[in-house]
Amino acid sequence: MQKIIQLLLLLFLLITNLGFGQNIEPLDLAKKLLSKEVFTNIDKYSTGEFKGHPNGQDLGENVKLNFKLLNQSKNVAVVNVTIIDSIGKGLDTYLHFEMDSIWKIKAFRALAMTGMLEQIKNEFEKMTESDIDSLIFSERDSEHKMFETKEDFQFQLENIKLTLELDDNIINHFKTNQKEFERLKDLALKQLNTIKTDSERSSKLLENLNSDYKNYSFLQYQQEDMN
Repeated sequence: MQKIIQLLLLLFLLITNLGFGQNIEPLDLAKKLLSKEVFTNIDKYSTGEFKGHPNGQDLGENVKLNFKLLNQSKNVAVVNVTIIDSIGKGLDTYLHFEMDSIWKIKAFRALAMTGMLEQIKNEFEKMTESDIDSLIFSERDSEHKMFETKEDFQFQLENIKLTLELDDNIINHFKTNQKEFERLKDLALKQLNTIKTDSERSSKLLENLNSDYKNYSFLQYQQEDMN
């Protein structure tokens, strides 16, 4: 009788581990979701706003994927998936997971507004020197100017390009310029202690640091990108 009970218990544990109780870690679940093999029981691992798509069947043949676990706690996790197409253009996406007896995919998201920024970047890059001059001239009396000089225009363009870069490239850009960023932060904090009102803080900080943060952040990115 004891052997029969042990055998039944062993069978129960095997069924539990192989079936209903099987748990896949978030990073492995992300790879399984986006693999070329059909994820037959994807509903079991889906919750919230995620309804099974996108998955590996929705991606092109020549797409390359890079996976990185950004954070994981007892109940939630986030995996970064960098999708690189056949011409080398990449997009960072983020899989959000929730623990519900097993890990489940709750959402598949990307940075908001990137499509609009990409369109603005493309339009800016098409503009000639004459086009830029005309745009600046047309805004000369506006209260909400986008830029007043060609330098402002170029800064905004490089700012948009950096925003659209892959996460790893933005991180590398920060590391390259970290000392200068820290210096600007310390300078800003020091200036804040000498300014009285909130409105005064905004105007004077932007005025005092305008040249520095342009020279050492986004314009520096442009120089790195060209090398």
